[in-house]
Amino acid sequence: WKTWVYAPILKHWRPSAASVRWPAVAICGLTVCIFFQLLLSLHGWRAAAVGTLLLATDSSFLLTGAFDWGPVAFQHLFLTSALALGLFFHKTGSLRALGLAAFRAGLGLWDKALFLWPLSGVVIASIAIAPKAWKPTRSKVLTAVLGFVIGAFPFLAFNISHHFVTFRSNGHFTLSEFP
Repeated sequence: WKTWVYAPILKHWRPSAASVRWPAVAICGLTVCIFFQLLLSLHGWRAAAVGTLLLATDSSFLLTGAFDWGPVAFQHLFLTSALALGLFFHKTGSLRALGLAAFRAGLGLWDKALFLWPLSGVVIASIAIAPKAWKPTRSKVLTAVLGFVIGAFPFLAFNISHHFVTFRSNGHFTLSEFP
């Protein structure tokens, strides 16, 4: 995924620390802009300004963006944009927004399997806060599943063809080393 984004950049900009870091910083800048719009639509201008200032000056956010550990910059972008689209779906009932939110969530999973943790937290919290909006209907479920599967398709295809190795090889619950 990241290779597709960086290939055209590195074609025109000689590989260096700057050519790798500046695109990640730009992605974090885009995330900050989306976060501002998200807070603006939720709570108004003052909350958006304060929240965005806090995010834009958060040392963890800045360091993970500047050094792109993980690649965390894309995860932040995918989660924030999925949240903004999910909120738009909640306010308007737009199935297109729901599908795009699910697609972004799928891209986040494709980017890194650990994306399941923040994604599951957001989904559970959204259902708890606005259960009527998330009441399943055939069109909502199909739209969300289709968007998610398209976004996460490479991840899903790999795991299906390799017997879900991502979930079997990362960590296991065991009590054998408890003492």
